[in-house]
Amino acid sequence: MNLNAPTFKLSELQEDLRGLVKEIIEKYCQDDRIAVLDAEPGSWDTELYDALVEAGVLAAVIGDEDEPGMGNVGLLHTLVEAGRGLARTPLVPTAVAGLALAAAGRQAEVDAVTEGDMTVALALPERLHSVKLTNGQIQGSVGLIHSGKQVSHFIVAADNGTLYLMPSTLDGIRTVDTGFSYVDNVAATIDVPVDQTIELQYIHRDFIEQRWQTALSGFVLGACQEAVDRTATYTSERKQFGATLSAKQAVLLQAADAYIDTDCVFLTALDAASRLDSEDSAAETAVAVAAWWANDAGFRIVHTTQHLHGGMGADRDNHIHRFFVFVREASLVLGASDDLLNRIGASIANQSQNMTVSVQQNNSMSETVGAL
Repeated sequence: MNLNAPTFKLSELQEDLRGLVKEIIEKYCQDDRIAVLDAEPGSWDTELYDALVEAGVLAAVIGDEDEPGMGNVGLLHTLVEAGRGLARTPLVPTAVAGLALAAAGRQAEVDAVTEGDMTVALALPERLHSVKLTNGQIQGSVGLIHSGKQVSHFIVAADNGTLYLMPSTLDGIRTVDTGFSYVDNVAATIDVPVDQTIELQYIHRDFIEQRWQTALSGFVLGACQEAVDRTATYTSERKQFGATLSAKQAVLLQAADAYIDTDCVFLTALDAASRLDSEDSAAETAVAVAAWWANDAGFRIVHTTQHLHGGMGADRDNHIHRFFVFVREASLVLGASDDLLNRIGASIANQSQNMTVSVQQNNSMSETVGAL
């Protein structure tokens, strides 16, 4: 096992990238602007996405044939800033798709992603998912495609883990809204000729799904960080019965728990991203742990921040409510907590079994050498 540990100190290039994204997000993601987009269900902030593309954010994360990008760690820090602004763009799935396309050797498609000509949603989850290759046709249904409403392409996983890139406008693809508020999810039925798609070589469903869950955890982290910061400001200024809310012990304890939970989401997401970049054999477990924290703790965080705003926190026109709804919906995409815990347990058991086999082999070899 590669015991690569996450680094908490950004490189100069990573710091520059995060600062650039933060500047762009702050310019476009004012509360009133987000509120206007909320009034138009399914709307993307095309101006914001174009600005991110033109600034070279996707290119910096994915890299090119001559120079590697900043990978999963760079993407994580980018998405934390995007999450703070609740950026309504296809940045999360498209950036992950770009990393996958690069690993599959599809440079032309990578260029289309980094230049903004291709946006991609990922049809990956195993639940509510049945897609097969039958008689030259890719056929089946996908119950949940995150941010799939307006993208130009889908990456669809077949049941055997094979990945296919296809235009979302093919005649054999039908999509319907799932009713989510913030992430533009769709369900899809698919019946298209395989020769109208591109089979991605060298990578499997697990490769892209692990990067996808880590990236979405980063976006959730940013939303939680911003919600906690806003709540700290609110409870320090809001007065009841002659004292600020933050002077009350019950408020302090709840806020402290939310802060600690947010740090746990950060630590586990950074660990997962670092292990993916270093191709650590423990990455699978780390990703499941990060997804569980983003799911389980994410709910606790935004529930607490909404609660500490009192009745105003439940007002749909209050921005703190938007963080609540987004994180709750994102947690459904990440997967059920119990399923994630089962994955963590199974992964740990497999690692333990592999270590036991390795020890037995080493002992056997030592006995053989001793006998000689």
